Amino acid sequence: MADKTIIQDRPRAGGFPEIPYKRNTPVRGPGSLALIGIVTGTIAFGYYRLIQGNYRKSRLNIEKKEARLAIFPLLQAEEDRKSVRQEYQQAVAEAQIMSEVPNWKVAERVYNTPRFVEPVTITSEGGLVWSA
Repeated sequence: MADKTIIQDRPRAGGFPEIPYKRNTPVRGPGSLALIGIVTGTIAFGYYRLIQGNYRKSRLNIEKKEARLAIFPLLQAEEDRKSVRQEYQQAVAEAQIMSEVPNWKVAERVYNTPRFVEPVTITSEGGLVWSA
């Protein structure tokens, strides 16, 4: 058995071809600097719009307050007319209800003070109005 020669596999004459083991992925999308620039630009634009919106909102609030101050005397006069009308209706109803009570003074002041006390009107859910 010693006289048998061992034949070993050998590479071919030009050698074996190279085995492709590297990743061959194409470059996809923008680079990191471009992404950082895009994000920075987007954030800057967002803050710009936020500041502009806050400025516009504050100007609208100022305009709303000025409008309310301008129409306040009209609203106050309307509320005063309403309260005078309501007091008169209450006095008429009180005179009718208490007509049989002797020495009853209609629309007598409830408070023991010479100062004007603004009437308080409470409206319930059922639409009933109570005023003091």
